[in-house]
Amino acid sequence: MIKNMTEGNPIRLIFGFALPIMLSSIVQQFYQITDTMIVGQFVGVSALAAVGSCGGIITMVLGWAGGLTSGFSILISKSFGSRDYKRMSEYFMNAVFLCAMIAAGMTAVLQLILPWLVDVVNTPDELRADVTMYIRITFWGLAGSFLYNLLSSVQRAMGDSRTPLIFLGISVVANLGMDILFVGPLGMGVWGAALATILSQLFSGLLCLAFVLRKHKILLTANFRESIQKRTMGEMLKLGVPMALQFSITSLGNVLIQSALNALGTVYITAFTASSKIQGIFMSMFSSIGAAASTYVGQNTGAGKIRRVRQGVRDCQIAALIFSAVAMIFLSLTGQYLVKIFSSDITGPIQEACNQYFRLVPFFYPFLSAIFLYRNALQGMGYGFVPMLGGVGELAARTISSMVLAPRIGFLGICLGEPLAWIFALVPLVPYYFYAVNKWKRTEE
Repeated sequence: MIKNMTEGNPIRLIFGFALPIMLSSIVQQFYQITDTMIVGQFVGVSALAAVGSCGGIITMVLGWAGGLTSGFSILISKSFGSRDYKRMSEYFMNAVFLCAMIAAGMTAVLQLILPWLVDVVNTPDELRADVTMYIRITFWGLAGSFLYNLLSSVQRAMGDSRTPLIFLGISVVANLGMDILFVGPLGMGVWGAALATILSQLFSGLLCLAFVLRKHKILLTANFRESIQKRTMGEMLKLGVPMALQFSITSLGNVLIQSALNALGTVYITAFTASSKIQGIFMSMFSSIGAAASTYVGQNTGAGKIRRVRQGVRDCQIAALIFSAVAMIFLSLTGQYLVKIFSSDITGPIQEACNQYFRLVPFFYPFLSAIFLYRNALQGMGYGFVPMLGGVGELAARTISSMVLAPRIGFLGICLGEPLAWIFALVPLVPYYFYAVNKWKRTEE
């Protein structure tokens, strides 16, 4: 259902829109959690560590896809807010073309440099074969990831956050079934888990495609050949590339952390993998508020209603702080127990490392929630460079953590990388947001 967010109570609109995104984000976490849990239970701790040790590389690559498509969808959101449906359709055609070309190019290059990537993150020798196979299969599924990310982002840009959730939920159930079948009875191990993930991701993308072709024909009104123009593609890449870089730069920091973590051994790889997977579910609350704020800000900026932008962001900040407090208390008390869903072998040193993680990281969630809010608000207003600088701040913090802290204080240095990254990222985001809204306010007046 298409939703106009330029009229009505801002906080009700944002949270009504955010709830399906939040559920969708939580469901999406189960893609990786399902792989991790099934592999850990059926195969063991070493396979669990193998899946975890390549997480930084995969997140970096998929973050590029997610960033590009999010950037493209902002222009669609603005066109929708200003009721320029012809231009909206032209943007969509160019987004499809760009995603197809970029997905093909990335798949070819990544397959060629895969051995180098495995070496870069200091993959332990005993995990190398499983890690290489898992990443290789995941990269072959990159086109499906682009398909789902683009079409779900476009639907959200038009105010429809429920449909992508429904399709994602269906694909997660399919992923769970294939995971159990491939890893359990068929004994395919780690590569079976990767295959289940890419097939279910492709399935969700095809469901979104069928829905767009049937229900959102307004996106298809422009002539494809006439719409593909260098100027329009340049306009889209101007927003999409900084957002993709921001995602990838942030993920590059995770790769550095992963490299330092892998050097510490299987115990800490397993502990960090399990802890971060649990945390990812709760991070969905913050990312969902940010995603909803981006669409809200994009539509209202397109409509020239900057006062509604300021009001909506202010209300979201209050709600995000409340969510931060709830998540902080809950995870600091229960996180060490929740990690045991991944494997019955999480005991002794692994358990103690998980405890260390949850005694520190959740207490910095207010900073994390602010990143998602202000970064997405700026992106919704059409600013891509400053959010990218926030990603550079995260990269700097994780570089310090991996190269300075981890060699000296071990796993504690890895854990400190998370809160340091969140604090560093906010340095450019918050001041520039207030500068931007004040500039738009003067224009409106």
